[in-house]
Amino acid sequence: MLSTYIRGDFPALGFYRSYLNTALVGLMPATVRDELVRGVIEYISDPHGKLRDARLQYAYLKRELTRLLQSRRPDNITLEMSTTSCIVKAVASLVLHIYKTRRERARVALTVHEYPGVVQAVRSLCESLGYACSSLEFIGREGVPEWEEDAERFIDEGGHIVVASSVEWVTGYRARIGKVGSKARRDGAWLVVDGAQQVGQLPLDPEASGVDFLCSTTRKWLLDPLGSLGVVHVSDRVLREDVRPYVFNLKNSLYSERDYCSPEGRLLGSLALKEDADRFMMINTPPPMSVNSAFHVASYLNSISLEAVQDHILGLRKVAEDMLEDAGFSYALQDYSFDSKSGILLVRTGMKPAREYELCKELERRGVAVSCRGQAGFHGIRISFHIYNNSDDIQVFVEELKRLSGGRG
Repeated sequence: MLSTYIRGDFPALGFYRSYLNTALVGLMPATVRDELVRGVIEYISDPHGKLRDARLQYAYLKRELTRLLQSRRPDNITLEMSTTSCIVKAVASLVLHIYKTRRERARVALTVHEYPGVVQAVRSLCESLGYACSSLEFIGREGVPEWEEDAERFIDEGGHIVVASSVEWVTGYRARIGKVGSKARRDGAWLVVDGAQQVGQLPLDPEASGVDFLCSTTRKWLLDPLGSLGVVHVSDRVLREDVRPYVFNLKNSLYSERDYCSPEGRLLGSLALKEDADRFMMINTPPPMSVNSAFHVASYLNSISLEAVQDHILGLRKVAEDMLEDAGFSYALQDYSFDSKSGILLVRTGMKPAREYELCKELERRGVAVSCRGQAGFHGIRISFHIYNNSDDIQVFVEELKRLSGGRG
């Protein structure tokens, strides 16, 4: 397994007996940490020079993300402040595009399993854009991870935009995104995917899967807890149909540095938008240090290959399932095929949520990092694995869980 020689790259593991919480925040490789420290020192020494070099560094980052996201070209990649801000910008841009080009008020659907922060942000957006958004609907059912057929039904009934996670944040359910994406493409609907729990652990080809906006973060599976940028893949279809960001500024436009010196005030007029994904980029210039750390973590994962990362993570999941079953514990997705699973595993304790929360806090005091999570009919202790984990981490967790729960599985 990868962790045999990779664990040494992650000194933060020394602070835990078992770290199984990448779904909350990933650990940074020491090599990336060292590059980040070097970059900070250089920036302090020569801030003007580092700002000048930032554009070139951004191009290098887009190249690495293109490879990591199995994208066709760097022109489809851009950055945002976070996964949620990316999703909000994507939905707003599509709602206004539909209103402008079709003269229709958009119907938007979210899954009942979507991250609450995204739900609240999209809800408030649809309320603000009420003149262009007719409804916000929920698809899927409580206690059932699948939502794909409901999404297809929503599209059949005239729905315009589906917002859903490719890997669900509580149960770790891995959705059949390509099935929904193909349906959306055929029927003229749009698919916005929350990839925060997939990008960096499991491959996903957004273009082949029919994803119009793939939104993720560097903070979790991309192993960049300090940079914490939003990573965005914008489809060729979005660019081809000239979908415009709902709000943009100078950095999203075509302009020249010379325009800053123009007495005619060219920058005060209307400028043409960039033709690539950077028309949707964050409002401010990407922070040089965040771009620097994101570049190095993407390079690190590419040097291993996402296929090898996936094999390691799913191998650990199988180990965890066997250990939990031997100890008498059940878990979400227990009877599902392996292609519906990911590096997130929700352990059922049989306790009430309030008791589970206290159990998680006690595990944390004992040096075992996990999360207590629940939503839409599911609750339990969420564990998650990455390249730095091994079977010993899982064994420590299972033994402590059994001890704290009185030996009850």
